[in-house]
Amino acid sequence: MLPNSVLVTARKGTFGHGMGAGGGWELTAQYLGAAKGMVYPTPLAAEQLHPAIRGVHELFVFDQECRVRPGPMGKLSMGVGGVNACVVSRPLG
Repeated sequence: MLPNSVLVTARKGTFGHGMGAGGGWELTAQYLGAAKGMVYPTPLAAEQLHPAIRGVHELFVFDQECRVRPGPMGKLSMGVGGVNACVVSRPLG
């Protein structure tokens, strides 16, 4: 669904399930990290990723931070009862 050049991360394991606020927490973490030029790590180690998921995509953020890639960023939040939202942003300047 996403090209292999897209870096994928998941923050719910970091913050827990904040219901409607979870997406805002995750987006804030994304922006704070991007301001420092990095994507913050998650508590998930590479060997903990299910093999079926590992085969779907190549670039996941695990327990080590990595550099932000140039270009737009997105945040997809999918919630209970169809409370879903996607925010796509681009760097300024």
